Amino acid sequence: MKLKVKYQTLVKLGIIFIILGIGSFLFFQFYLKGKLVFSKMEKELLEVAHDYYLENASDLPKNNGDVSTVLLDTLYKNNWIDALYVPGKKEVCDTSSWVKVIKEDDEYKYYTYLSCGKYESKTDHVGPTIELNGDSTIVLDLNASYQELGIKSVIDDTDKTITNDKVVIDTSKVDTSKAGSYPVTYTVEDKLKNKTVVTRTVQVNHYLRQEIIAKTDETNTFKGNVDNNYVWYAGFLWRIMYLTDDDIRLVTDEAASTLKVSFQGKNYNVDEIYMLEWLNNYFKNHLNDVENIIKTGNKWKVNQIKDDSQSEEITMDIGSITIHDYNQSLVDGNTYLNQIDSYALLSLRQAYEDYMKLVVRISMRLDRLDINSKAFELQEEIEDIAVHVRPVIAIDKNSLIYGGDGTKSNPYVLTNKINESKILNEHHTGEYVEFSNLLWRIVHINENGTTRLVLNQDIFENGATQLIHVFDSNDEVVFNTEKQGNLGYFLNHEFIGRLNEDKIDFGKFDVSNYDYVLNNERLQSDYVEAKVGNIALGEMFSVQPSYMLNPVWVANGYNWHKRVNAGFILNGIVKYSEANRYHYQYYQTVVRPVINLKSDVEIISGNGTVNDPYRVK
Repeated sequence: MKLKVKYQTLVKLGIIFIILGIGSFLFFQFYLKGKLVFSKMEKELLEVAHDYYLENASDLPKNNGDVSTVLLDTLYKNNWIDALYVPGKKEVCDTSSWVKVIKEDDEYKYYTYLSCGKYESKTDHVGPTIELNGDSTIVLDLNASYQELGIKSVIDDTDKTITNDKVVIDTSKVDTSKAGSYPVTYTVEDKLKNKTVVTRTVQVNHYLRQEIIAKTDETNTFKGNVDNNYVWYAGFLWRIMYLTDDDIRLVTDEAASTLKVSFQGKNYNVDEIYMLEWLNNYFKNHLNDVENIIKTGNKWKVNQIKDDSQSEEITMDIGSITIHDYNQSLVDGNTYLNQIDSYALLSLRQAYEDYMKLVVRISMRLDRLDINSKAFELQEEIEDIAVHVRPVIAIDKNSLIYGGDGTKSNPYVLTNKINESKILNEHHTGEYVEFSNLLWRIVHINENGTTRLVLNQDIFENGATQLIHVFDSNDEVVFNTEKQGNLGYFLNHEFIGRLNEDKIDFGKFDVSNYDYVLNNERLQSDYVEAKVGNIALGEMFSVQPSYMLNPVWVANGYNWHKRVNAGFILNGIVKYSEANRYHYQYYQTVVRPVINLKSDVEIISGNGTVNDPYRVK
């Protein structure tokens, strides 16, 4: 029994010794052996560095306190040493490893730092720690003076405290006269010349509000016929109206579209007005970078026409020019808002039950009316029409400017994002495109990837002075691509000959008929499929250029008798009714074609502006 116990004890001890032996072997093989190999390489590097400086004595430090450095990479390239590898691996040691020589009391002292994977010399190789006074980023207004805040402390693990005057501060790159981001560097070294560089960023911002304050009176409102309040954003040219405590209001310089905006016999609240629905859905969805540019849930002060003190406040993301906006922009009856003949304005009307509701009115240019008082005192409500719409957006009062000087030729720019894509359908509404030697604008990107364009100029049938007859020989106005004499036929069989047809895809074009009383309700929905269509009410850029006096044909519309599904834009107002139809059938009209470029169309040059449009293959 005792022999059996002794035997079991010996077996246990044997197992323990075996485990210890294996552990010792593994410890030596994977750790101690690696340490020994690494130590040997450290010594080899130091010896090679000694030999290097014996032959290159001129590289040794000249004065006490000076330091000279030879990199492992230098020794490799000059064949002073064979490659050093991470112990147990085929990976080369860090070539930025070094040997430094410092001259102290007229003697040379060598310090070796070698980095090989997880193995690293204990020599001090880390620069001091710099703690700055103040924040690492300083934000300044344009033209403000930069005041250096200095440093709080400098600590080194080996040399301990280093005095602040040893830190070199470089502010030479800061230029507060130009918006941008500028570095201020703080550089310090320890005894072995281990360097630390810390950077503070000085952000110089050019705020749009600064320009508004400088260019306006104490009301921070642009008034009269000013020409220094232009802004470029989302493919539109905008005008700054005014600065408030909460935001900056911008209005499009030209109309964005033509809509039916007034009503007959009813007072509609804000949720029922189609124009406001169009602005806050269709138009808003055609803008880019909305979440970073446009404020939402904004307050809009809407006043009575004849009594500016009577007002209500409504809330929406995007609005239109109000009576109050217009009135406060006037100087002796003149305003920069008058460059468009007619457009919708928001005002209040006294209802029969003595409560206020939102309605829409039309403003005519004061110089056309030859009056020097508020235009609205002479205006009556106009029913059964559609007019130009000029959206108004609110942006943050701290919005930045990334370029421009506010002139029409060089407007302020609200974003520094650059779309460098060469695929046309990755660009935005409002940008300009040169196609087949004609200037177009992007309406939107269709769901199938094609790009809808509207011609930004007018076409004529037989030269610059001959306008197009839109009624065919049977006095029909329905868009028909196969019937000779019809506008649809002209666009798809004659005008298309001027274009590179291979790049144009078929698309659907709205020729619906709308109820002239109800709010954008279709009497019948009609769409035609063609390669070339015409502008339609409610679509982006379905507008008449401000320089035009001739009527412009639109492909859809509304009519009392539900028969005429088209109309004319004349002086910014779309006219309908059976009487107008017979009156205008003797007119010749301007046409604004619309096409859809295929999804694979690429850009070869240009930046999408009117002066440098995208040019496509």
